[in-house]
Formats: sequence, C-alpha cells, structure tokens
Amino acid sequence: MNSIRTVYNTLRERGADFHGEFYIPEKWNHAGFPDYTRSAERPGEIRVNPYRFYADTIEKCFLRAGGSPPSVPQKPLTQSAVYGMMPRFYAAWPNGADGKTRPGTFLRCMALLPLVRRLGADILYLLPVFQVGEKYRKGDLGSVYSIRDIYRLDDHLHDPLLDGMDVRVEFRAFVEACHALGMRVMLDFVFRTVARDSELIYDHPDWFYWIRADREPEFHPPVLPGSGAGKPVGETLARLYRTAEESGYFDFFAPPPNKTDPARWEKIRAARGRGGDAFAAIRNGFGITTAPGFSDVVNDRQPPWTDVTYLRFYRDGDTRAEKGGVPYILQDGASLNDFPGRGKNRELWDYTVGVIPFYEREYGIDGARIDMAHALPAELCDAIIAAARRVNPDFVLWSEELNPEKGGQARRSGFDVISGFTYMNYKEFQAPDFNERLMRTLNRSPLPLTAALETPDTPRAALVCRDGRFLRMLAVVNCFLPNTLPLITNGQELAEIQPMNLGLDNSERGRYVLPPDDPAYGKLAFFDTSRLHWLRAGGPEETIRIALALRERFAGLVGDPSRFVWESAVTAEKNLTFLCYRDAGFCVFCAANRGERVLSLFPGDLLPDPGASSARILYRNGPCPAEWTADRPLVLEAGGIAVGSADLREDAPGGT
Repeated sequence: MNSIRTVYNTLRERGADFHGEFYIPEKWNHAGFPDYTRSAERPGEIRVNPYRFYADTIEKCFLRAGGSPPSVPQKPLTQSAVYGMMPRFYAAWPNGADGKTRPGTFLRCMALLPLVRRLGADILYLLPVFQVGEKYRKGDLGSVYSIRDIYRLDDHLHDPLLDGMDVRVEFRAFVEACHALGMRVMLDFVFRTVARDSELIYDHPDWFYWIRADREPEFHPPVLPGSGAGKPVGETLARLYRTAEESGYFDFFAPPPNKTDPARWEKIRAARGRGGDAFAAIRNGFGITTAPGFSDVVNDRQPPWTDVTYLRFYRDGDTRAEKGGVPYILQDGASLNDFPGRGKNRELWDYTVGVIPFYEREYGIDGARIDMAHALPAELCDAIIAAARRVNPDFVLWSEELNPEKGGQARRSGFDVISGFTYMNYKEFQAPDFNERLMRTLNRSPLPLTAALETPDTPRAALVCRDGRFLRMLAVVNCFLPNTLPLITNGQELAEIQPMNLGLDNSERGRYVLPPDDPAYGKLAFFDTSRLHWLRAGGPEETIRIALALRERFAGLVGDPSRFVWESAVTAEKNLTFLCYRDAGFCVFCAANRGERVLSLFPGDLLPDPGASSARILYRNGPCPAEWTADRPLVLEAGGIAVGSADLREDAPGGT
C-alpha cells in the first residue's frame, strides 16, 4: 500500500491551495464525500475540491482498513468476471468551467474502482497503457495500440493534480488499489506491431520494413483481383507473389537507412540525442518511412493501418521476401504463426520476451492479453508465456483468438483463455437456431472464452439491441454461459451506443450514431478525446450487477463446465434459451424468452429430473423470490428472464 499512501499524502498536502472549479458526475461520489456543492447549470454533477475529493475516496476505500491488502483470490478463471477499461476514456470528464473534456488518468480511474468491483468484476483488463506514437497518429490522441515504447507508461495517464510525481508511482498505486479490492489486473500487450515512429528505430532500423516516402500515399496491401477474402495459403499464396511481382508492388520498398548511408545515419542519431526530430530527418534525408501495417487476410476490406508498422521477427523470411537485398512484407509475413521465417531476430525475440516479466516485477500485474497472438510465431508465444510464468506461476494469459476451433494451439502454448466471438452469436439472438449455434461455439473451444455482448472493437450492444427488455435479458444470459468468463466493456453498463473503434463488423457510418450536438458525436475513444455518458439513466448496470452476484453465489457450479447440462440448452421451444448446471441432488438454471410471445414453462418439462415438481425462482426480470411449481407455471413475457435453483433426486437422469 506504499504507493497508494504516497498519492494520498500528496493530495492531502495540496488540498488547501485549490480555489478553482472542478466538477464530477455525482455518480463518482460513491464513497460519500460530503463537502460539495451543486450548480443549476450542470445537473447531475457536483462541484468539489479535487484534492480533497480524491484523498477522501482513497482513504475510505483503500486505507481505512489498515494493514496489508488482502491477497487476490486465485480461483478458477471460469468463476471470474472481467471488466475491460480504457483508462483515458473511462474517467474522462469536462471538469473545468470551460466544458473541455480532460482524458482519464490512473488517479481518476483508481477512485472509480469500487464501482467496477460492485458491478461484480474481479479481473480488471486494461487496454494498452504505454507510450503512444506521435507521428501518423489518428485522432487528437492517437491509438493506444500504436505503441512507441512498450517499456514506458503513457505520460498522459499522469494526473495534473499530482504534478511532480512519476507516473510509475501512480500506476503502482492503481494496481495496489485493485488488489485491495480483490481484483486481478491484466494488461493488453501488442508485440506484432509498433508505432511507425517507434523508439526501436534508432537502435534497430533493420527491425523494420521501409518504403519510399514519395510512394506512401499510394501504398496498399497487395490484392488478388477476382478473389474473395481469405488466408494466403496454397495457390492463393503463389498467386499473391506473382501478382505483387507483376504489379510492381515491391518497388514501394527501400533498404533501412543505416544500410543506405551509415555515416549520415549516425549523424541523425547524434542529432536526436540533442533533441532533434530524428524521424523527420529520416524522411527528409533518406526519402523513406516505415511501412503501414495491414491485415493478414488477402483482399480484406480493412484499409492499411496507417499508424502502426510490422516488426521483422526473422532476419530472413521466405526467399521470395527479398528483392535486391530489400525486405518487403505480404500477408504471409504478417501472420508468423502460419508462415515463420528461418533466421530468428534473436535480439527482438529477447526484447519481446522480457516485456511481461518487467511489468510483473515493477507493478505486480496478474495477467496479460496478447493482441494478435495468432500472428506471432508459436515458439515466440511459448517463450513469452514461459517467461511470465517463471515470475508468477498463476499469471493469467489471454490470447486474442476469435475462432474457437483454433484454440488448440493457444492451449498448447499455455494460454488460459481466448476471445471467441460470442458477440456475433448475440447479434442474431432471435434466430430459431440461436441455441444450436451458440452451443456449437462454446462446445468447440478447448479453452474458456470471454463471453461478451460487445467488445472495444465492435458496435455497442445497446445499439444493436435497442429494446431494453432484450438487452437486459442478454446481459443475464451472458453471465450463465458454460466455459466462459463474462466480459463487460466500459460503458456497457451505461447503455453506451457510441463505439470505441470500428475494427470489427462496422463501417465509417458506425461512428455517427449519436445526435450531432452530443460531445462524443463522431469520436472514437481509440483515437479521440471522448467520454462516457455518466449522467445517463436507465442502463443495464443493475441487471449486470445482480446477474454477476447470482453467478458468484453459485460459482462452484456455474464455473464448472463439466456440470453444464448440454441437452437442456437446446429445447423444443425455439424462443427459449435454458441454461442448466447440476450437481448431486441440486441444479441452477437460467431461462430466457428471446421471442415476442409469452412462454409458460413447467419444471417437469425443463429440469434434469422428470420427477421435479418445484423450484425456487431467485430472479425474474429483477429480484423476485418465488416458488415455481407444477401447477403454477413460470410465465416469461417477451424478453423475460429468470434464474432459479431446484433440488433433484441424486439418481435422476440428465446428461452433462
């Protein structure tokens, strides 16, 4: 708790000197700070002395208990729930009188952690928090996935209230606060790509692919006319190389600057040490720049990723990947798991393998999600995981693998969980075969999945499902899926409709879903200064909280995939989803009406004991303790949802 106390003492010392205006959403005052005022011009907000407000919140939530923080429980992952947070977005707010939104910081997010814990999450997953690239940035802030230096925290996550303090102390305090609440902390790491102005350029220019600067506006991934989207395998790969050769695609590329003119390169590096703009000097002096990244799928609709570039993990890729001594990259080189080279870039491998252990030792993080893990060499993934587990054998590893059928390689590498694509299943929740397709997704995965109605890359659930009845129903269903970790994306509990990014299943039109006068209109949190609608009422927050509390109550059963009764999930009633877990003499179930007509359900028809004549309903569209008996059916209106339990005969039939 040393870093928390350092932050607390600094705030206490400076509180008397503040005389300005500082507003926060009233909802942020969860700890009951008493010294505030209201303004008729800013309904739903309160005016506070920020130093005293944050000091008071920290004292009540993290310091008042005294002693050492409780140990974070190492329970099975399938008994946990994850909250995904982008710090600069989650705690952003127009605090001043000027109405200008200030991005969130570690301090502001730390003060809001009790809201996340009360929601029911016990794993906090942070999108990247590292130094962001300056050149080629998208939006006014730049993407958090455009990482300039992965060994440095983003200085913008430092809070001005703590000026003079190192942002590293603030992040340590943040992690300590999570642990004090019994929450594990996972960071999102990106290893396959870096910002195009990465700090690595100046010591290792040969780790990059370079293109002619005058050709940059027309740079694009190689395409195959007349073909659909797909992986570059077999004849497709052969055609890809022939087409690239015939179209002059390789003419985009150039040698690294240290090979072109070593003496001039050393002068640029020396000038950089004196504060010069070395990246501009490379572009102007050599006429080259780093190559934009792009999808590893041939003919993908995504445009080039203009703010990031691929790293060269192999010194010598496919023999076709060199022309006149100049390396170039195609879609096969983007996906190194399927197309590894022959000569490892050992320095880059060592640099990459050392990242996660550094954050374990320096900050005490408990887990990591690896972005584009499927595009890394399997051997490198193995080394990354082994290094992380040497520091902490219980360290949690999450692979961004969307296809459950490919989870086998992730499991062999040592990953604990994969992303999956439950979001896509939920999009068609009223389809007659929804149950079958959802169960097929879950049953095909050799590892637990993150179960999500939305992700940072997809359209928001509240936009896809405008009917609040069904949105709340799906939020409960998502908490009872087998072999999963429920994942809530920041803002989901507030019924946000503005996406954070357009990366998956969206288009440019998807950024304009808010009214034009909304401060977040057209803004994507991945790139722009934006904020959540903290003043909005009527979201599914309470529903999520109750559902996760019920899941926690029966965690030993719901968190054990072997206890799930698969047959019960696919019922004759196509509008019904019935999820059931049974142990000797007992079961827990969740029943959801996905259709528009009323359903009347009887225990004997659904419970895994034909003789069962009653059950206890714990939740029915809200907390509602009641008995469910054979002569009194459970009635579910459109979008109705119920959670309950029942006693069974120990010898009752029922498959698992």
